[in-house]
Amino acid sequence: MPRFPPESRALLRRLREVADATGVSVYLVGGAVRDALLGRPTADIDLAVAGDPHGYAEALARTLPGSLFPLDAERRMYRVAARSAPGYVDIAPLRGDIQSDALERDFTINALAVPLGQVDADSGQAPVLDPLGGLDDLDRRHIHAVGDGVFADDPVRLLRAVRIAAEFFKVPQAAYEVGQVFSVGQWLSVPFVVLGIGMVLRAMRRPVK
Repeated sequence: MPRFPPESRALLRRLREVADATGVSVYLVGGAVRDALLGRPTADIDLAVAGDPHGYAEALARTLPGSLFPLDAERRMYRVAARSAPGYVDIAPLRGDIQSDALERDFTINALAVPLGQVDADSGQAPVLDPLGGLDDLDRRHIHAVGDGVFADDPVRLLRAVRIAAEFFKVPQAAYEVGQVFSVGQWLSVPFVVLGIGMVLRAMRRPVK
């Protein structure tokens, strides 16, 4: 069970209040859940809204107060940046139910979700919804794609995988070396990219539970 740090709880309360006022169900998803489980602070929040994400984003921007930016209006994805605090809140529609939404994400450790309404205001503790076994992977310090099409759908996810692996976890040295090359911004040849993809996929890939 994650315990959100005191500096995050005031924001989480505001997020919950706006959800109650707008009549939508909101889930905390992605890196914020992962970081809370690892005991790491995070300034950036990702939310999945079962309802009207644009209406929720507008209400949140008024409440914080903050500025509202469309990230992808066609897919109803928005960002709210608070004017008096670092970080931002990214808001997207919940894609079906929690299971379906998790399968649209990149890695099992980023497919965890916390119902915003169930975060304890005093302790910062909250239950975790884990449809794909991300808690076990987090405990074992493993990064696994949620499906075979993850990198084909968005090749940038490969870079994200290496960055997360190098920052948080014990990984095969080969994958770590690829992460180091990417992090210093060296120019990469096509054969090297293909080799790097192969090494990282071997390190991460297995069927989702």
